[in-house]
Amino acid sequence: MSKSKIKDGKVYIEGVPTLAWNTGRVCTFAGAMESALTVTDYPYGYDDILGLSGIAFRVRWYVDEERGPKGCPCSPVGETPDALGAFSKATGWKLKDVMEDGWVHPRMQQTIPEIIASVGEGKPVLVYDKSLNLTVIYGFINNGEKYLIRPYDSDVDSIQWLLSDLGQDPARVILLKEHVEPPPLSLIVRDVLVEAVDGWFRERIEHPATDKLRSGKAALEAWIKFITDFEELAINEELKDLFFHHVWNYQHLYEARKAAAIFLRNNARLYPSIEKELRRVSDLYQEEADLLGSAFKTNGGVWRGINDIQHVVYSGVGTYPDHIQDSWKRDIRQEKQILVKALRLEELSINMLKKVSSKILLK
Repeated sequence: MSKSKIKDGKVYIEGVPTLAWNTGRVCTFAGAMESALTVTDYPYGYDDILGLSGIAFRVRWYVDEERGPKGCPCSPVGETPDALGAFSKATGWKLKDVMEDGWVHPRMQQTIPEIIASVGEGKPVLVYDKSLNLTVIYGFINNGEKYLIRPYDSDVDSIQWLLSDLGQDPARVILLKEHVEPPPLSLIVRDVLVEAVDGWFRERIEHPATDKLRSGKAALEAWIKFITDFEELAINEELKDLFFHHVWNYQHLYEARKAAAIFLRNNARLYPSIEKELRRVSDLYQEEADLLGSAFKTNGGVWRGINDIQHVVYSGVGTYPDHIQDSWKRDIRQEKQILVKALRLEELSINMLKKVSSKILLK
């Protein structure tokens, strides 16, 4: 594990990777956790984190009971109780997750000495920024007067912030505590795949923090309905949030299914009697990822048409050229067709996993 260094009033951990968008790490939980764990004795890569936490096999969609399947940027977040619990069990990392209404809350204030101690021990800390993306605290100044943070939403690779300046509501911190020996990988993979099947057929998530999220098949169907409801709408200022919800969730699903394919491909050998079936499911998830990826440009993985659409949606100019209107409708219809095909591939994958799950449970 990296040792903290002291220089000019700063205590910091060397070697903590920077965070940035457009790097294939749109899930800030997995991205920040990968960065934090890199300097420890027990690191895990981005795809491994998505797989071991179960996020790679998940699909969720926010449904408001009064307004219908309107979508929400919270739908794909990784730092949900189930994912944190699965990741902790799979890796042996004990986590302390504290979330309250702002840093003025006594419980958040009580974590500050723990943050300082963790950095001093060479263990970075995950923390929400003002946009509720998880970032990484890797150092502090003058005994915690300010903190050195690896951000997502910044043009620089490191910033200095007062915790109170993060401006998040809620405030959240995830601390790496002790590490214990995890269960055998075969048991971990078994649990992940059994939960993947259960999650697909479980319409609702029974937890107060996620009570408006649909899961699995119900989520993907609600998402497709969401697109159907606004695919014919003209571009206007009211559409910008709806557009963002769709794009944000789509990017997460794309990265998740890439990770699912890799996770199964790397671990199918753990079950010789069903290795062939698991590799087939891996191929299906890869097919789905390729299908989802067809909506991206090849130059840097930029969303197809996003530059034009975002420009007019966020500019507030009021009038949008016909070619932009046509581009919007063409793209959103294509993405709906892609999600409909993805739904079929999901059903094939899950049904195959369901068939072999009894054999997995016997291991």
